[in-house]
Amino acid sequence: VMRPLMQTGQAAGTAANLARKYGTTPRCIYEKHIKELQQELLKDGCYLPGVTNQDKNDLALSANITASSCLKDMDPAKVANGWNRVLDSDRNAWAPNLDSPGPHWLKMSLEKTVRINTIHVTSEEQCADFRVEAYVRDNWRRIAQVNGNRDRRVVLRFDPVHTRQIRLVATGAHKHFVLCEVRLYSEGQL
Repeated sequence: VMRPLMQTGQAAGTAANLARKYGTTPRCIYEKHIKELQQELLKDGCYLPGVTNQDKNDLALSANITASSCLKDMDPAKVANGWNRVLDSDRNAWAPNLDSPGPHWLKMSLEKTVRINTIHVTSEEQCADFRVEAYVRDNWRRIAQVNGNRDRRVVLRFDPVHTRQIRLVATGAHKHFVLCEVRLYSEGQL
């Protein structure tokens, strides 16, 4: 019962913040701003049955997503299909084919160059070690690194980078490099 209780508390706190933002009551949040509340909760890593990520500020939702390789039924586009966990028999995740030579990576290509300063990465289990790179001036430049993290989800904030390509490169135990969701945010859209 602890997980549902924690999520209920998180929903109440997020709704209270929206009520303050709009200068209204909790009932009005339910009546007029429920979609925004749901999207804020999903952005914070909550699971809401039947509700998908439709965050208009999440640049990954419109990115062309490719990878070094993938396992059967675990293609790279699944990291931005709106779901952040296994549902029924669909793992809703990307994983590299470990029979393919490394390094193993996932790349998001955007339609235009933007300033990016935040990335959310949700793994199927504990997050594997990886680095985040941005393609700047014809070179891949490391902008963030994750080592020894034991959480399923990480939010990385870094100095803004002007790019149209971001990639995550596995640096640790590749068998744990199974990504369920990746979100990208541009400066000022946190």
